[in-house]
Amino acid sequence: MGRKILFVISLLLLVGGLIWGGIGFAAEEDQVPQSSSDCAMARGDLDAFFKALPSDCVDDSDCDAFYVGAHSCEGPVVLKKESLAAIHELELQALQEKVRATCYRAPMPACSAIVAYPKCQSGHCLNDAP
Repeated sequence: MGRKILFVISLLLLVGGLIWGGIGFAAEEDQVPQSSSDCAMARGDLDAFFKALPSDCVDDSDCDAFYVGAHSCEGPVVLKKESLAAIHELELQALQEKVRATCYRAPMPACSAIVAYPKCQSGHCLNDAP
């Protein structure tokens, strides 16, 4: 009787592991960025999009952190608070998707937000994180 219970438990753990592995939890090596010129170009396009948004400021209260990168584990983009209104949502979504498609082989893990310290320095918003 005890052997049957151990067998059933082992079988359940094996099946559970296969199911767990099949619903989008990829191996760690599949979650790291791929190195390719397509990935670099896609990231460059997304960075250029952010650099084209307003980042001018007078003091720290003019700046804010926006978590709009292609990957939840990336840090925020620090811009002028009003920049959010200037974002063309469909264009941003297309650029984010291009980075995800060309730079990552598997579903990406969720990450906690990286703390940002928006600051106005020399008339431009930046992240003053340590």
